[in-house]
Amino acid sequence: MVTPKAPTVVLFDKARRFHSFGYDAETKYNHLANEDEHEGWRYFRRFKMTLFQNNRLSRRTQIDDEQGQKMLALDAGIPDDQLTLAYEPEAAAVYCKEIKVALSTERGQTSELKSFGAGSKFMVIDLGGGTADITVHEVQHDGKLAALAAPSGGPWGGTLVDRQLNKFLIGLLGKDVIDKFSEECKPDKLDMDRMVEVKKRQINSSSDKVHIKLPNELFDLYKELKKKEFDKSLLSSNFSQTVSKKRDRLHVANTVFLDMFKESKESVINHVEAQLRHTDLRNVKTIMMVGGFSESQVMKEAIKERFEDKGYEVIVPEQAGLAVVKGAVMYGHNPDSICSRKMQCTYGISTAVLFDDRKHSRVHQSGRADGTEMCEDIFKTFIVKGDTVVPGKTSAEHTFNSPSAGNTRVTVEVYKSVEDTPPMYSSDCIRVGELALHTRSCQMDQKALIKVKMMFGGTKVTVEAQEQGTMQINKVQAEFDWLKK
Repeated sequence: MVTPKAPTVVLFDKARRFHSFGYDAETKYNHLANEDEHEGWRYFRRFKMTLFQNNRLSRRTQIDDEQGQKMLALDAGIPDDQLTLAYEPEAAAVYCKEIKVALSTERGQTSELKSFGAGSKFMVIDLGGGTADITVHEVQHDGKLAALAAPSGGPWGGTLVDRQLNKFLIGLLGKDVIDKFSEECKPDKLDMDRMVEVKKRQINSSSDKVHIKLPNELFDLYKELKKKEFDKSLLSSNFSQTVSKKRDRLHVANTVFLDMFKESKESVINHVEAQLRHTDLRNVKTIMMVGGFSESQVMKEAIKERFEDKGYEVIVPEQAGLAVVKGAVMYGHNPDSICSRKMQCTYGISTAVLFDDRKHSRVHQSGRADGTEMCEDIFKTFIVKGDTVVPGKTSAEHTFNSPSAGNTRVTVEVYKSVEDTPPMYSSDCIRVGELALHTRSCQMDQKALIKVKMMFGGTKVTVEAQEQGTMQINKVQAEFDWLKK
């Protein structure tokens, strides 16, 4: 086991039934591949980033496994009644708030560690395999956490280093060798991947060289495909000054590996600096580093070097890679531990208003049967990026009409915008799903008029609906479908 936290790996058998997750999945698939019995099994690695990078997730979204077989992402899902959502960086913040990190010097007594008290403000940098997620919270008098900024971040996790390492190996050995090794030597490939995970944590700026033990099969394949020995080829290659080989070990100049971290380091540091310049975050002086990638010596050194000289305290707790897991368990037992959030996006719907040629584009002009000129695709906002929302309290209300008399179903498209200033038209936004409203009491000669209340602030958006003129709040069935594209 490389780390206590299981890797994002899931395995399904030939009948598409769930088999195992994490290290168990890795070990089982490794055994199947070693026996040439893996064909037809579905083995998914790092599928979280596949979903993260897809801006148009739907019920038809498919992901590829190691063999290139496609499978609907929903088929790999968890039943709704067994699922509670927690934001990863928030879960990390819940954990960080409880661990003992601050020094206490009250009444002249010996200093001791204590957890964050009321009024404490801290930033959490959650460096995972795929993404870097940043949150900032303040501890309230009741011990709950209030968000000081919307969650932010980007795809700057450890997989960026993995990609750079893969480029290095392809340049060193050739794409044909790496591809064949990955296909035919899966157990050795798994061992190499695990070795890389360990090395990513160990490498630091003070080392002279990095020593890597590669499987002999790699060098055998090189000889088979290139018709020459790797050792001799290395001496006349572009890597002759930075790489040497003794038996099955490569000795690589440390600068080569440090360059692999450059994109992650610079992206995270630049983003954190931009966040800390915000007026609301001026008094934040503590930075907590969590997540598996935060255990990397290179990342720790870079962030401490940049921010400690500016007066910030940078703390990396023990077993930082387990912060999200432990915090999620804490949050599951006490969802009220987060008392407010900041909206990361603006959410709203597409609607129509009377056309005004002084402010509306004729591209969106539409005539109705009664001669009325309307402007379509107007983005009506419900909640704006940066707004503070309180679970169970923050809501937005709107009244919807059914499109025609006797129609008992109203469907409304839901959009979001990541811009600081919401656009005027929904065509400049991202469609995220639809709101479906069903009423059973509408007369055939009447249009249904439905008042909808959407509750923001939790990890899910909940909906209450009431048909106008009735007193039954549950008379209208209302639901969001975030995967309806």
